[in-house]
Amino acid sequence: MPQSECIRVRLKPGMTNKFLEWAKQVPNRMEEAKLCMSEQGVIAEHIFLDRSPGGDFIIVYWKAEDLAKARAVFQSSTRKMDLEMIEMVESTWDRSQVARLEPVMEL
Repeated sequence: MPQSECIRVRLKPGMTNKFLEWAKQVPNRMEEAKLCMSEQGVIAEHIFLDRSPGGDFIIVYWKAEDLAKARAVFQSSTRKMDLEMIEMVESTWDRSQVARLEPVMEL
């Protein structure tokens, strides 16, 4: 049975535009993105921007056949898109401010 997760991550100050510029070009590389997702067993991934007085946050929702396996495949990937995403996470996400959102309902 597929598993899902949703997290809220604060973007580092001044890094919102860098993250958005990268994210907005991903749909232009849909074949590459679908291949990466397929290898990881990812069924869906959605990223939302939450601008607030306390800073900019992104909300990441994803569903995979096995979340642990998907993370492991992603972390060990040598694919260009995955390497770019790893660099983007490292340079733009404030990893000290990650909150897992509590699932309430999933259909």
